[in-house]
Order: sequence, then structure tokens, then C-alpha cells
Amino acid sequence: MCAYDPTETYKKISFRNIPHQVRLRKIEKLLKKEIKGRHINSFIDIGCASGFITQKLKNLFSITDVYGTDALDDYIKDAAVKYPEISFEIMDLNKSTAVQKKFDLVTCFETLEHVGYLETALANIHQSINTNGIALISVPIETGIIGIIKYLLKTKIYKDNFNEIGIQNKHKYYKSLIKGEDISIYRNQEKTLWWDHFGFNYKVIEKYFKMRNIKFKGSTFFTTRFIVIHN
Repeated sequence: MCAYDPTETYKKISFRNIPHQVRLRKIEKLLKKEIKGRHINSFIDIGCASGFITQKLKNLFSITDVYGTDALDDYIKDAAVKYPEISFEIMDLNKSTAVQKKFDLVTCFETLEHVGYLETALANIHQSINTNGIALISVPIETGIIGIIKYLLKTKIYKDNFNEIGIQNKHKYYKSLIKGEDISIYRNQEKTLWWDHFGFNYKVIEKYFKMRNIKFKGSTFFTTRFIVIHN
């Protein structure tokens, strides 16, 4: 069993968990809309953690060929015990992966903010989408007015620290948020795993897709940015 079970953010009632629970309901609505009229034979959930959402979507859309991947071995072991009808595997998005199989539905929820080599991760996700397949990505918004509010909540109420991007950058980082500057510059480019969200900028993802002429739809809901790709 994992020392920390991310499933609790969807089950346990608390003010800090509200965005997670609201986002899950939005995910279900978005996918129902995007999948309408299509038959989904295969599904991969990239960054599945302990498999809670993977299993929920499997049942919601009656998909039989389902995979879940995560970089953390403890999560995969825990998921395999909880949901034996799903195939779970280790996958490090920081490393280029030769795709053995493509999927009708590819999801990646609240994962890319934890990845170091973002372009490699996005390439891995995109190449996993089957012809006429769909991908849904969700990431937290950490910029603009939402980012400012989150910063104040995290530092003043929750007392989150700045260990990953450096406590010496705390006030400079806040000024960058106020000025609307690119906060991704505060992340060490050699670091492969980020536990907190400081320094994450979803616009880097959308810029990647635009530069490669990959068609996508971006939308904002509450504190989350959703990106839909139709291959």
C-alpha cells in the first residue's frame, strides 16, 4: 500500500480537495461530449497513480482493453492489487518511449506539472493516440489571477515551502506572477520530478502543440486547463 494514496483527494472532503472533485466531474462530462458517437476499444491513462480514475472511466465507457501507467512503482503495485482487470505498467514520461501500441482514448490528468522533460512527455503522449483517437489532458493553472490566489493560499494558509525552486526565489517568483512573466524559468531544467506546482506554466504545453501543427482545443474550467486532441 502507498504511504500516500492520491485517491484520497477525490474521496476525502476538505477545502483543498474541492478542485480535484470538481475537476473529476468535469472530466466525465468532457469525455462524454468528445466521445459521443464513437466506440472506444482501447484506453490508456498516463500518470494513473493508484488507478482510481482509470477504473472509473473504464466502467463509465465500458472499455475492456485498458492500461494505466505511472512513474512510481508503489502506485503501480497498489493499482494492480485494487483493479486486477486493468493492465498497469511503469512509464517514465521523461524518457522517450517507443510506442508498442496506440489507443483510441489517451488521458493524462494532473501529471505533466510533475514532469521535468516536458517536451519528451508530450511527444510520448501524442504518439500514443490511435488514428481517429482522442486525447484529454488536464493540468493545473498556476499563472494569472488563479496562480496569484493559489500562491497566497499555499504560502499563507497551507504554509507550503519553496524547497524545490529555492526559498531565495519566493518573493521574486511572486513578482513574476504579478507581472505575468513566464514562471517556468524558475524550474531547474535538469530536474526530472517535481512534487509541487510552483513554476509550472500550462502555456508551454500549448506552445509545443502549436509549433508542431498539432490541432488541439484548450479550455479553462475553475483552476484547471483542459486540452483535447483529435488525431
